[in-house]
Amino acid sequence: EFDKKAMQQRALSCAGISSVCAAAAALLTQPMDVVKTRMQIHSVITSGKSGYKYYKVPRFWRTLREMISTAGWRSLWVGSTARVLTMATSGLLLGPLFEYAHLVSTDAPRPLRQRLVLGEDPGRTIVHPRSTRDMFIDVKT
Repeated sequence: EFDKKAMQQRALSCAGISSVCAAAAALLTQPMDVVKTRMQIHSVITSGKSGYKYYKVPRFWRTLREMISTAGWRSLWVGSTARVLTMATSGLLLGPLFEYAHLVSTDAPRPLRQRLVLGEDPGRTIVHPRSTRDMFIDVKT
């Protein structure tokens, strides 16, 4: 049975839980994201003497060592506040969305209408009162 108050409470709890989980995931994966972004930025290197561009494949451990040696361990957490807040906000939308999708998916196998089984004589079947004509009942005297 559908309980509107319970659905509102479940949607709010799903929003809160998904927001906290998204913020925690963003905080835990921040160092890897910073290193990955740094690797993407520094893939093209210009030679000093000749001026030609050559491609050097950035490696994870080398990039991590360079970042730690230049700015320390704090360089891995640059921009973490904005990323955590963005993910927490998006988590507020995803929790209720997944809850609604769950309701729709569990309701899908239920039939929308009952089948109408006609008897042997269809003339004796009473039709729904909101049909287009007046009741389809013939009174025989």
